[in-house]
Amino acid sequence: RRRVALAVCGIVMVGMSLVASAGVCSLLGVRATLIISEVIPFLMLAIGVDNIFILVWAYDATSPQETAPQRAGAALAHVGPSIMCAAAAEASAFLLGAVCGMPAVVAFSCFAAVSVLAGAVLQLTLFTALICIEEDAVLYASGLREPMLSKDGGDEE
Repeated sequence: RRRVALAVCGIVMVGMSLVASAGVCSLLGVRATLIISEVIPFLMLAIGVDNIFILVWAYDATSPQETAPQRAGAALAHVGPSIMCAAAAEASAFLLGAVCGMPAVVAFSCFAAVSVLAGAVLQLTLFTALICIEEDAVLYASGLREPMLSKDGGDEE
């Protein structure tokens, strides 16, 4: 099955984690360097795409008879803790570099740690919701199920 829109959303979320790290680090007074804009996007792309593949694989491994939110819950129960533990370990490893005395290494370490954590949170929350929305759209388009989200916004008269 093709999931082009879902893949594009996953890549956009990697960009969102970079923007979040730039905002948080700027708020904390960490000065950006050129190496940050050259290296961290590719580092985050590798980590983010890996997590996205893991989440989609876990979702596809669940029972198709369940609803999309139930499948997403089962997928998160299966792979969510390992994604979060890996993100915590990666962020901790980057933060160890922040104790170094070189300002460029400190800045890189802080930006990378915040970006890794922001990416993991976005993938476990927003991306999982997008998987459910995409699944709902596919099932609705094929006529197999009514949409989870009603057209009237859920207001009953």
